[in-house]
Amino acid sequence: MQYSRTIADVQQELQCLFPRKRVIIFSSTEHDQPQADILLITSYGIEKIDWRDVDLFAILSFEHLLFPPTFSRNEAAWATVSQFQTLVQTFRTPLWAIQTRDITHPVLVALERPQQFYNEELAMRQQFLYPPFSEIIRLTWSEASKGIDQNALRQLLLTAGEILPSQDGHSIALRATKPLPLNIIHALPPEVLVDRRADV
Repeated sequence: MQYSRTIADVQQELQCLFPRKRVIIFSSTEHDQPQADILLITSYGIEKIDWRDVDLFAILSFEHLLFPPTFSRNEAAWATVSQFQTLVQTFRTPLWAIQTRDITHPVLVALERPQQFYNEELAMRQQFLYPPFSEIIRLTWSEASKGIDQNALRQLLLTAGEILPSQDGHSIALRATKPLPLNIIHALPPEVLVDRRADV
């Protein structure tokens, strides 16, 4: 399955494969589970469907869970996959499957050896100084803001940590190994928003 395909494309393909089945998308605009033979859901519908009626559950394209490519992508993918695992075990879903191009991915291996995943993830984060061994802080301001001296702002932040590469011209990401000092917070321009749970 190509990465560019949408859930509507999947619906169309499944409907062609199973023309006599009702292939329905459970979208975020619906509150009640629709009647279907094959129900397609996003993360919105995980806790809204009646799992007692599920005979086969499948994650289509596991690799989609690994985007965007941030330091916490494996953790986020593991949270989703393990949640599904808990649900199918709780409701004793007869069959479940994960479509992937790499069955050796650490997240998939963790389904059988979760402690190994935790240990390796923590070791990686410690090696590269990612949370919880540092704090990733993103400072953002609107494009319409004027008077933001980015050079002065960077010099101020360098006293608290490492400036990380930025993808745009109206934000700065900082990796701090110590709490951001109050004198730096008070020196920030009022237009700057501080996100202490940023991902990079």
